[in-house]
Amino acid sequence: MSKTIYTIDSRDNTMLEVMKQYFNISDLQMSKEINNMHDILVELLEKKGISYSVLKSVLIPQKKHHEIILVFDTLQIEDPEYGVACYNAVIKLLDKSESHSFLCGDYISKINTSWKNANDLLYQSLSEHINLSQIEYKSSEQLFFIYINNVSNNFIGRLKMGLQNFQGFVGIADVTLSSTLKIYISSILTNGFIQYHDIILQPSSDQDDFFNVKNNNKFGYDFESNGFKIRCIYADLFKGTSIN
Repeated sequence: MSKTIYTIDSRDNTMLEVMKQYFNISDLQMSKEINNMHDILVELLEKKGISYSVLKSVLIPQKKHHEIILVFDTLQIEDPEYGVACYNAVIKLLDKSESHSFLCGDYISKINTSWKNANDLLYQSLSEHINLSQIEYKSSEQLFFIYINNVSNNFIGRLKMGLQNFQGFVGIADVTLSSTLKIYISSILTNGFIQYHDIILQPSSDQDDFFNVKNNNKFGYDFESNGFKIRCIYADLFKGTSIN
């Protein structure tokens, strides 16, 4: 049976397509390879005490839930490790009865045009989702995003209340529906992890052995101090998670 690919990092779907074309792999061979990755993933997750169906329920969009981007202005954040500071502020607000997938990254320009035009286009794209008049906008790259899926209205309210006094928090952009912004961020955001209740699933470090991955806090966020348990799987399997 073929399996639909849902990836933590959306660019990995493209990677599979490139591999297929570069090595001239047939559809049947590619299907077998995907199924093999799937079986290995299921086995390794079970060893970590995680049900495979758990990931499916987290990665697949749920009805009545949202996909959002938390927008931060790094020029207002004194901590040089602004990404860590932003994530730690969000982790305090997570509910252990909920499950989400996370991505993050700077709003960098990859548009093949002059920088001035690219900057204007990125500003316009984001402005369709959130009010940027409250900040001194110099370039898109001053903005840091945290993407979260399967977000309830209650969680949005909790985020707004909990982050209102966090220096540099700009607001929340709803990207549930298809848009230019949503398509663009799918190509620039990275460094994902999954929250399933009180478990944080992360990719392994580069030094870990395929079948002997240690449960280390790779990103250094305040998971443990907020009551979360770390579980890691091999990085390539994490990126190419096959769910169905």
